[in-house]
Order: sequence, then C-alpha cells, then structure tokens
Amino acid sequence: MNLDLENPTAFWPVIRENKKGHSEVLELCRKDVLLVSSLSACGDLPKRLEETTNSFVRSAKERVEAITAYHGCRVFSESDYRGKGIRRLETNRIVSWSKEFFGHDARIDEIIMQLGHDYVRHGESGVYCMRAIEAAKRNGCRHSEGSEIVRCIAKRLGRVEEERYFSVGRPCFIEVRVPKSWFELNAEPTVEVLLRNVFVHWLWVELNLDWPGDPREGGIVFRADIPSDYVKAFHYTG
Repeated sequence: MNLDLENPTAFWPVIRENKKGHSEVLELCRKDVLLVSSLSACGDLPKRLEETTNSFVRSAKERVEAITAYHGCRVFSESDYRGKGIRRLETNRIVSWSKEFFGHDARIDEIIMQLGHDYVRHGESGVYCMRAIEAAKRNGCRHSEGSEIVRCIAKRLGRVEEERYFSVGRPCFIEVRVPKSWFELNAEPTVEVLLRNVFVHWLWVELNLDWPGDPREGGIVFRADIPSDYVKAFHYTG
C-alpha cells in the first residue's frame, strides 16, 4: 500500500477490520470529541482507544510499501527535478540564484545579513515536504510560491522586483513517492506517526468534525536529497 495522506481512504478498510474496536472507538469519541485532539497530540487516552489505534498502526505498517509527500516550490522547469531530483536547501546556491535573477548584489548581501544566520540557514537540514496538499492549502501554506529566502529578498527589494519574481515560474506541489525502507532511513516523523494521523483523520471524517488542526497539516523532512526516480507528479496551484 502507498501511504498518502492526501488520499488516505485506502486505509479505511484496514481500520474496519477490527470491527469491535473501531465501533467502540467511534462511540467513545462521539461522547467526547476532545479525545480526537488528545489522540492527535498523543495525550492520555482511554485504554480501548489507545489499543485500537496501536492495533491499526501495527497492521497497516506491515502493508505499507511506499510513502507519498508533497514538496512545495516555484517550478521553472520540470526537467530540473526529473533529472536531478529535489536537493536539500543550499543557502549559497539560493543567494547566487537571487543575485543572477534580481541583480542588486550588494543589497542582497545586506538583506541576508539582516535576516540573520540562524534564519537563513534553518532550512538546510533537509528537504521539507507537506503531508497533504488539501490540508496545506487550508492552513495557508505558502511553500508552493517559492523559496522562503527568495520571497524575503524579493519583498525587501520592493514591489517591482517582487512582482517580477512572481510573474515567472509556477507555484507547485511536487509529488514524491519513496520506498518505506528509504523513508525509514532518511525521513521524519516515523511511519507510525503518519499512520496515527491516518487514524485521526478517519475519526474526523466519521464524526464530521471541522476545526483547526487537521492532522494532515504537518510536514515531512527528508534528511537526504530526494532522487529523481521518486519524483512522480507536479500539482500546480496557479
């Protein structure tokens, strides 16, 4: 099975295999919907809810073969990603690209200094992806608009340069699908955490809940470059 939080319904039958457990969990959560948020936050839970959740996670993990995630970025050429994959953020490369695109070398150096070392370098730990496009959009995620650093530079250079940047390329979520074995070596959170998200989202759907904090809103961080073979599709948002 492919663990894709954008399309998690394939796991609904796995949840329902535990007929008694899933029925009791629904009854518990109908009486106290706050249990759903406690489950999402890994808080203290009634024994039946914890046992049923853990049973689903164990059973589903054995069937998971791949995990899907969505990398938000501004795409200028699909061939770059299909040929090279998705690379971890390299601040020096981003700054060099910005100078080539905008010019204003001295001003860009000044902006980078103003942003501060910690802010500029904070994304270098890996490739950041979203768990689901729908939830990312509802949460106001701007990753698909382009590099956060480039957007900061563009904004500080003024309206003309900002508009010029947003007039090129296309905002996009790149769909990647990685084998479970590769994911377990190179990504976080764990497969178990993502499956727990699936269970919580199933409760949301069954109980018709709607409040901020969709469990699919979070991210997935890949500590390694994502090989081009794992790039599957481009989902443009504009």
